[in-house]
Amino acid sequence: MRGHTVFDAASFTMVLAVLSSIGALWEEGKFDLDIPWATSGPKSPTTRSGP
Repeated sequence: MRGHTVFDAASFTMVLAVLSSIGALWEEGKFDLDIPWATSGPKSPTTRSGP
């Protein structure tokens, strides 16, 4: 490794941004970690609603 070595930080930055956003929404009470992910988004014709 040298001082001018470039690393691809895009993947790490994306994960950090998403987790930070989820944490901020959770602290404000706008996101509940105990509900299934499928029920937290908008419904679409391809979304299954039951077993």
